[in-house]
Amino acid sequence: MPADAHVIGEPVKLLGLDYSGHSRQGLMARCRREGRDYGVSVADFTLPSASPAARLLAAYRLWCGLEPVPQASAPRPPKAAPEDVPEDQPVELVVLALKQSAVRCRLLGSDRQITLRSTHLWELVPGDIVTVQPRKRWIHARHPYMSGEVLGWRFAPQELGLVPLRLEPKGIWDPGSEAFVGVEPLLRPTLEAGPPRVFEMEEAVPDGDDGAILEAIGACEARDFEHARQVLGDLLARDLRCIAARWLLAGIEFSVLPLEALRYHETGVRLGDLSFPPGFHGVLPWSWPGNRPFLRCLHGYGLCLWRLKRFGEALPALERLLRLDPADHQGVRAILDAVERRRPWEEVGQGLAGD
Repeated sequence: MPADAHVIGEPVKLLGLDYSGHSRQGLMARCRREGRDYGVSVADFTLPSASPAARLLAAYRLWCGLEPVPQASAPRPPKAAPEDVPEDQPVELVVLALKQSAVRCRLLGSDRQITLRSTHLWELVPGDIVTVQPRKRWIHARHPYMSGEVLGWRFAPQELGLVPLRLEPKGIWDPGSEAFVGVEPLLRPTLEAGPPRVFEMEEAVPDGDDGAILEAIGACEARDFEHARQVLGDLLARDLRCIAARWLLAGIEFSVLPLEALRYHETGVRLGDLSFPPGFHGVLPWSWPGNRPFLRCLHGYGLCLWRLKRFGEALPALERLLRLDPADHQGVRAILDAVERRRPWEEVGQGLAGD
């Protein structure tokens, strides 16, 4: 302590615990919210479910004969306090959501949020770790803001503490059941390592909110891209691992801003890569729906690299896609020769951005 906690869904800072001296009140928590201190029963606050202290709190409630605390569907995130952002040294922030002139972030290693205003923010994507030299801090509408100079950024999902998406085993792949004529050399290492296993990747859609994905797709079809960006940005703010949201955001940018599309596709691929153990040689067939967001991002990643004339990077990305999905739902075999011969995207690549 101090530690981040919630009381009836409102973020507070837990300062300490005391025994009230009263058998019915039991343990009391000293909490602080917006500069004021409060005393509440330990049974009335919640801690992040992944924290070790949450297990102790659950055991205490059980000992008291109380039901487990139901997790709020969307508790308000804690806000960064002034002491969390030193003025004399750089601070590292994790990008959660992009706005027109600001970026909603959280402090690296914490759930506490703050809004950043600076230049070059359009180059960022959710999940980037931004190093900022603070210049000014203020409060507006009870929310903390800061401005400063962006010193650099990186996308390093392993530093964010994200849980890798599960790979669910689905049996053994039968090469005879797939049409993979023309890609036998690419599959040879996979087959020589033994019968490949089939997997389905977990889909990271916050709270199973498939409706938000469908809403964003509908907005894209209606060319209401601002609404689609807002819906998809909200999904990523809730779970940075939502690869489907990254693929859709890349599709919005692809025709005009291929570099931005590349970043969304690349980050989707790198998040999926967290799931693969060293030496992985299984397959992720398109026929299993959970694999499609990752396969689409890998496909888009290869197309963006091709369009940007980065042929040496595009070819291995597309070949990898064929190894993972030998049935080639996205038609990679039809363009491999063009990429290998370094033919410009403009000659043969139009219309291949997605399905």
